[in-house]
Amino acid sequence: VSTQSTGSRGQQEMAIPGFQIRLKRVGGILRGLQQAKEEGNAVKYLASYWLKAQVIRLTLNWREAVAHSKTPQLRVLVAQLQVCPLDPEANLDRLEAIVRNRRSRATDQVDGVDMVVTPECFLQGYGFPPLASDAPGSLDKAKEHMLGVAELRDGPGFERVSSLAADTGISVVYGYIERSGEGTEVYISLNWVGPDGGLRHTYRKTHPWIQSPFEQVFTPGDRLSPVFELNGVRFAFLICWDLELPEPARVLALAGAEVLLVMGANNDELVLSSVVRVRAAENLCHVLYVNNLGDGRFCGMSTAANPIGECMLTFPKESQHVQVVEFNPKQPQFLEVRKTNPQFQTRRPELYQDLAH
Repeated sequence: VSTQSTGSRGQQEMAIPGFQIRLKRVGGILRGLQQAKEEGNAVKYLASYWLKAQVIRLTLNWREAVAHSKTPQLRVLVAQLQVCPLDPEANLDRLEAIVRNRRSRATDQVDGVDMVVTPECFLQGYGFPPLASDAPGSLDKAKEHMLGVAELRDGPGFERVSSLAADTGISVVYGYIERSGEGTEVYISLNWVGPDGGLRHTYRKTHPWIQSPFEQVFTPGDRLSPVFELNGVRFAFLICWDLELPEPARVLALAGAEVLLVMGANNDELVLSSVVRVRAAENLCHVLYVNNLGDGRFCGMSTAANPIGECMLTFPKESQHVQVVEFNPKQPQFLEVRKTNPQFQTRRPELYQDLAH
């Protein structure tokens, strides 16, 4: 609670968010209490004052709730799940159970959710053999195997997710291994399926982690995610290693993204504990990272950070967890930090030309 001048009248007020109580009213209450005490009715007066305080509190909460409901917001159900390699049906069963079972303990907040986001390669799994190696022909054999595992962007996995989204009215963003229409290339991709079941966008990972024998067979995507808008919130997609390079997040933030939705298959705890917060703070946006689980190779710890770099949530390590996170980029504190923090205004792009090479 702070005090501030009210201007020409020279009175001071107690600054409570969304509600102003003048100090003179407090003085009146104290005088009334003293008078009631002198008359022997202090208990009665205290009871009356307590009731008034409850009314004020409830009114304040109601006003804040109304203001909050009018602020553009995106509610995302974060699904940190144990993925079964090469078993799309089992993985989709798990996802469908989470979305449909609205009364379960893990999903009691699913009502009102706008979007569900899964980890990277959720449909078929990540890191399964055969993997590329230095042996002659190994890369070709691994790619051939991956082409057999991959699906078209509108394949069986999409059809089932489309039905789920249309039935529940909730958007679903799921990761999978995509086969090109020509059947010659494979990508690490995500599909965004709208609440009507339509395919809104396919994003292909633009920066495969080439140190991984698993990712050496994948073709990089040739463009970053567009910036989309849902419920008045602007957002864009990245996949895993895309976020660990600073350029993609900065480009999307400059394009107007307020929330970066990232899915990963990561075993580096530093990324989840620090890099996510750094990307959020340096780009003045929210960042959500939904991480994979499986065989101890991925560390879980899905997390989200706000534009101030504060951690909004951290999931358990190496265990399944589902939770709703709400992004409210138009909240006054975030609007203020974007207004006063000169992250973008002090840039000098003419000095960064070498970044294009």
